[in-house]
Amino acid sequence: MKWRSSVALLVLALAGCATGPRLTDQEKLALHLAHAGEPVSSFRFFGNIQGWSELGDSAMVVYTRPNESWLLQFDTTCPGLPYATTIGLSSQFDRVHARFDRVLLHDAIPASCRISTIRPLDSKALKADMAQLRQARMEQRQEGDGQGD
Repeated sequence: MKWRSSVALLVLALAGCATGPRLTDQEKLALHLAHAGEPVSSFRFFGNIQGWSELGDSAMVVYTRPNESWLLQFDTTCPGLPYATTIGLSSQFDRVHARFDRVLLHDAIPASCRISTIRPLDSKALKADMAQLRQARMEQRQEGDGQGD
């Protein structure tokens, strides 16, 4: 767990140096990986997605319960993911399995992306680090605004 905190702090430090207001896909993925557990073979899924967030075209987060989220990584890129408006998950017997199930993109051109890796996320720690990152960026912008006077 110590290394995760170190990685999270490194990501926060690097992201704090970024000039833009948003994190890059690589920064978002690194931050999520820092808060992800070891890969699991599957997770319980009862057909209800509370929310989701793409992390570029190779990974995403799926929120299945208020404090339960999963980092899903794909075996290849999932080109339509950054533009998807609606998604679904394939599952068998109320479980989503790595290397078998897919994220289903329900857009104008339907597509699917095979899930290669599933990792549980520490949602509370991730939210805390995201809040810390937002605060650091706000302070950085305020300092930048003050220097122009």
